[in-house]
Amino acid sequence: MRRSPMNAIGAVLVLLTLVGVCNALAMRPARAATVFSNTTGSNCKCGFGSAFYAEEFSPSGDFDFISAAAFVDNTDIEAQSFTMGLYSSLPGSPLWTSGALNAPAKSATLVSASNSGSPILLQTGTEYFLVLDLSGGDAPNWLGQGSSSVPAFTSTDGSSWDSLGDQNLQFEITGVAPGSAIPEPATWVLLLIGFGFLGFVANMRGLTAFVLPRPSPTPASQRPEPQRRDGEAGV
Repeated sequence: MRRSPMNAIGAVLVLLTLVGVCNALAMRPARAATVFSNTTGSNCKCGFGSAFYAEEFSPSGDFDFISAAAFVDNTDIEAQSFTMGLYSSLPGSPLWTSGALNAPAKSATLVSASNSGSPILLQTGTEYFLVLDLSGGDAPNWLGQGSSSVPAFTSTDGSSWDSLGDQNLQFEITGVAPGSAIPEPATWVLLLIGFGFLGFVANMRGLTAFVLPRPSPTPASQRPEPQRRDGEAGV
C-alpha cells in the first residue's frame, strides 16, 4: 500500500515531536547554586561610593555564571542608579555588565542582576572581580561588614586601578553546573508543531466518524420497472 504524502509528513512530525520531548526532558533547568557569598545583610555605616570599586572572588567549583548581587545603601529620598560588571582581570574588558540598576530610596538592599546572554564559565581556582560603578551623582554606598575580607580595588575612571587592601564588601555570585540549560526555542517549535499535528489528526478522525457513508449505486438489474400510464406502449 502506498503511503500518502500526508501520512509521511505526519510520521516525520511525530518523530520530531518525540525528539523534542526527549531534548526537553534531558535539558531541564538546573537549580542555581552559590558560587561565592560574602553577604550578611548587616546594614553598617561603612562602605564605598562615588567611584568604581572591585571585589575579588574565586569560585568554589566550576560554574556557568547566572547572576550577581551587591548589598548597597541609599540614604537619598530618591532611587539611585548604578551598574555591576564581571571581570576576569583588572584592567580588562568585562565578561558581563548588568545595565542600569536601581537602589531604592532610603533603604539598604541586596540588588541583583542576571546574565541573559551566552554562558560564562567560572572556573575554580581562578580569580574574578565584581565591579560596581557608583560614580554617578548621589550614588549609593557598597556596604561592608561581610562575612570575610577579600582583595578590593578602586578606580576613578574604570580603567586604572589602585589597591584598597582586603575589604569585606557584601556581595554574592550564583551559577549552575557547566552545560546546564533550558531547551532552545527550536525545540519548543518542534514540540508545538508536532502536538498541533497530532491534535489535527485526532480532530479529523473524530469528524470522520460522524459522516454518514454515501450509498452505493443500485445495479440496473435491481432497479424497479417504471410504471406505465394507460395507453403507453412498452419498449
